[in-house]
Amino acid sequence: MDINTILIGAAGGAIVLMAEQIYLFVREKSKEKKQKVVRFPNIERIIDSSIFDSLGPGSSIEFMKNVLGVPNKIYKEYDAVYETFSYGGYETDLPEVDEPTSDPQIEGEARAAYELQTAEENENFTYGYFYIFKNAYLKITSKDKETIDSISVNVIHGVLSTKGLPLGWSENEDENGCVLGLSKVTKELVDSCLRHEYRQTRFGDTFIFTLYTGYPFYTHYTYFGVPNYENVTNCRNVKPEQFIGSLIDGICLHSEEFNCYIVSPFDTM
Repeated sequence: MDINTILIGAAGGAIVLMAEQIYLFVREKSKEKKQKVVRFPNIERIIDSSIFDSLGPGSSIEFMKNVLGVPNKIYKEYDAVYETFSYGGYETDLPEVDEPTSDPQIEGEARAAYELQTAEENENFTYGYFYIFKNAYLKITSKDKETIDSISVNVIHGVLSTKGLPLGWSENEDENGCVLGLSKVTKELVDSCLRHEYRQTRFGDTFIFTLYTGYPFYTHYTYFGVPNYENVTNCRNVKPEQFIGSLIDGICLHSEEFNCYIVSPFDTM
């Protein structure tokens, strides 16, 4: 073996070794840089239809935290879709005062009514646990912070099947159930709904349809989404038929009729 061959071999080995050292150095620096970046795990995670079986009404809040981790938000939630009967009459009982008054009797009645309403609201609030995932918003509520009363899912990217849940309004139910982000309001849903609502806020409008499924589920199913505005011709006198053809973006499973808390624009702010 001549000297040139030896030198060429040594140079080649040195280049390979240098390249390997540069690669390891760059990799370690990149690793150190990534370790310094705060990462939020749920943003890269997705949920599927198993969420309804695992964390439906009656499930454990502790189990929820073990599976999903710490919520993005925890707050007191007062904004139920349907008000309980215990609220009836408070607003109409408030004295109507067109002009400012110094009448102590009227001021006293107004203050007493306000305090009574506030006390009632404080007794009827629930706790909200809000999660942000890659494909959906998830909102879970519990009055006692131990047992789940409602679970609400609002798809934000792609579609999400509710496979395993009864549609509640169709005799020919598809095996994939209602596909959030794909299924639309039908005449069957409108005709079968127990209650319906139309919410208008400065952040957007929402249609809401609630059904009840008895044995063996005994669960309320509330479907919601953004209206098809081409069909909503009169926002002051909206009829449920006007939402036929609108896309269903979310569903809420709740144990009782009045435990319905859907994902709202206020949750995502």
